[in-house]
This record gives sequence, C-alpha cells and structure tokens, in this order.
Amino acid sequence: MKRWLGAAACAAWLWAGAAAAGADDLYLPGGIVMPLGGDVEVSSAETSFWGGLLAGQMKNAVSEERLAGAIDSLRLYEDGAKRDRLASLLARIFEEGRFERLSGKGGDTEAIVLSLYVSDREKAEIGKLLAEAEEPDLPLAGGRKSVRKAEITAGDFSLVEAAPLRKGVSDQGVPYKWGTAALVFAGQWNLNLPFTAAYAVQDGRRGEAYTLLLALPGGADYFLPRLEKGLGRSRDTSPLPAAETPEESAQAETAEETDGAPDGEAAS
Repeated sequence: MKRWLGAAACAAWLWAGAAAAGADDLYLPGGIVMPLGGDVEVSSAETSFWGGLLAGQMKNAVSEERLAGAIDSLRLYEDGAKRDRLASLLARIFEEGRFERLSGKGGDTEAIVLSLYVSDREKAEIGKLLAEAEEPDLPLAGGRKSVRKAEITAGDFSLVEAAPLRKGVSDQGVPYKWGTAALVFAGQWNLNLPFTAAYAVQDGRRGEAYTLLLALPGGADYFLPRLEKGLGRSRDTSPLPAAETPEESAQAETAEETDGAPDGEAAS
C-alpha cells in the first residue's frame, strides 16, 4: 500500500466494547497483546466521565455517513460508488472496535484508545479500493508542500499535522508501523482543545491490529513513550492460520475476481 495510507487512516479514524484488559497489558482485537508497563491501568472508556464522553464522540464520528464524508474530504474518488463501498466496509470494522481508557499511576493522567482488527480478507478488499484512489493532500510534518488544499476534519476534530510513519519489529516478531498527529477539538463556546494522537498498525498472523491513542498534550508526554515500548514488546497470541484446502483456495480466488462486479456479472 502507499506510504500515505497510515496518515489517511488516522484521518478516517477521526472522522468517523469489549471486556477490559489486564492492569498493564493492552489486549488488542485479533490476539496481539501490547505490554504498557505496571504504571498503566487499562479499563473500559466509560470508567471516567471524560473517557466516556470522548468515546461517545468517536463512536458517533465513525458512522458510515461520516466516513463517507471523510473520504470526500480526502478527495480519494470521483466515483461515489467506490466511496460508498469503502465507507461501508470501514464502518463495519469500526462497529467491532474497542474503546478503552488508559490511566497513569495515581489515576490523574489518562488517554482513550480505539483498537480495531482487519482480517487479511478485509485488508485485501480495502487495498483494492485504495489502489484505485487518488493520493490525498495531507499536512505531513517535514515540509512537503501541499499540491491540493484540503481541510481534513472529523466531526469536531481537525487534523493539524501528521508525522511520517516509523517502522519496527517487536522482540516477539510482530512487525509494526506507528506515527503521531496533532489535532484540535472544537468544543463549546469557541473553546478549542489541542490533542495529540498516536496511531499504530501491527501485522498479526491473520490480519492487522490498528490502534489510535488520543490524549491531551500532558497525557501524551506520559503515554507515548510507553506506547513505543509496548510496540517493541508486543506478542501475537492468535492461533496459527490453518492451511486452506484446494476448494477453499478456489472459493477465495472466485470471491476476489467477482468483488465489486454488479450482481450476476463477473469482473473482467
């Protein structure tokens, strides 16, 4: 996939509940476990007023309608059908996501985490759609000049700047990419709050785990180093994928060939 997809995914995440994990590990959908250290507590987002409010805002932001608007703001397609297919697929993935709260030692520092899982089949479908998309104009850090001006907003959030992705492999063999972004939240009475986001993609045995961390700047200073260390120590606890039978392989190939074709027609 293109290098800009990580930042584009962050913008889509912004536009737009599983059980709580252990005290110092973040259990991601799909089986990847990210150790965050003994001074980080993981709980449901709704365990704090701020966390529940922010999780509610984010859940509202990832509806199919708002995701379609995000894709439009990125100017990925002229074809509305492709936009709708991508928005529908992403909305379904977001519906199964987890919203959790990270709190620091003493409980006075917190961040909200949205974690998602994309299977290999869903990843292939998204990749096919994005391969047909135009490259968006993103405010990337590092001085790249904008060619097409596009204000990227996400409900009450606006993307100010996104840093290029960094890559690595954990000591348990889990490849990952991650980066950060600066955001502004437009609150009531014209009160604008600055937020820092960190977003990560980890390659699992059966798919990819996506993580978005959102915090006020003070909380970001606390959690970002722990997130970076956690990525470097992550392990994949999912079972090894079973070998496909010849019949399953043939069915998968047929599904890929007909993906996106009108009903009753095969893709040429």
